[in-house]
Amino acid sequence: MDNNFWRGKKVLITGHTGFKGSWLSAWLAKLGAQLYGYSLAPPTQPSMYELLQINSLFTKGVLADIRDKDFLKGFLEEVQPDILFHLAAQPLVKESYLHPYDTITTNIIGTANVLEAARTSSFLKVVVNITTDKCYENKGSSVCFTEEDKLGGNDVYSASKASAELITHAYRQSFFHNSLGDMALRMATVRAGNVIGGGDFAKDRLIPDMIRSIFRKEPIELRNPDAIRPWQHVLDPIYGYLLLAQRLYDTPNHDLDQAYNFGPNRESLKTVQEIVSLLLSQFGLQYYEIVNLHNQQFHEEKYLGLNSNKAKEYLGWEPILDLPSALRFTADWFSSFHNNENMVKTTTLQIEEFERMVQSRHVKL
Repeated sequence: MDNNFWRGKKVLITGHTGFKGSWLSAWLAKLGAQLYGYSLAPPTQPSMYELLQINSLFTKGVLADIRDKDFLKGFLEEVQPDILFHLAAQPLVKESYLHPYDTITTNIIGTANVLEAARTSSFLKVVVNITTDKCYENKGSSVCFTEEDKLGGNDVYSASKASAELITHAYRQSFFHNSLGDMALRMATVRAGNVIGGGDFAKDRLIPDMIRSIFRKEPIELRNPDAIRPWQHVLDPIYGYLLLAQRLYDTPNHDLDQAYNFGPNRESLKTVQEIVSLLLSQFGLQYYEIVNLHNQQFHEEKYLGLNSNKAKEYLGWEPILDLPSALRFTADWFSSFHNNENMVKTTTLQIEEFERMVQSRHVKL
């Protein structure tokens, strides 16, 4: 790992209080970045953000809504970051059925506010907008999506993220790829798979729901046991985000200003039922009561897969953790949490182990 690039870089993370934002913050702090955060309060209780006291890693962080355009712009101008990672979002499919308007305004208008603040800045060099694999138009086939596939969405969450992709593309083409814009600003979007890992306490998400059931000795309830997803540990896509941001910063043209998939290898495409069985084995549980729910009240796609060849070709990125390792990391983190261990130490050790695995692949960050 090359710490030198990130040391002293001013990095703004929107959504820094969330699951993925907390992991990104912990890693960037370890790399020596100067961190700034803009987010709502932690979305869960407990939260990784509070357990690890992530706020202590930040030079300045504010709890605010990305829909507040003027406050967001003022904060950006105050801290003047070099690099911006945009993660702030409403991230759950089910929540988008319960609160569709809030999902739309957060994921679409909020993203537009971030891009507009970036457009009028004179200091920002790189923007990485984190979206989702669910931004693709899904017709039910078992083909892994490439970045050239059509965007779409059969639910509000997916459509909102597809819209965020389109808005980012429009800003990039309109303001940063021609004589009207600041040619110094680089902008890309990234799409990961079903991210798992310690510190995810969200409701209505498979792994945290399952972990809660195990520790409470309650049956595991599955909504969609036959659904196939690209499962990956949170550190794998974050590694991709860091690598992309560094390459964007160092590249003197806009060749890399594109959309990128950061998904797992095809061997990590498993059904929900298979993931449950594999994770149970990580806890030494061969038999466990599982209840398949049949009162599905909202639409979920049966198959999602990502083709990440572009990231491998353009950036030299590849997934580091295979599925057993991703599940081991996840089970170990939650076991440490359940045993009231030092979660800062547990998280740091997992990041360090991941860094060693990157180095063993002879892949540079």
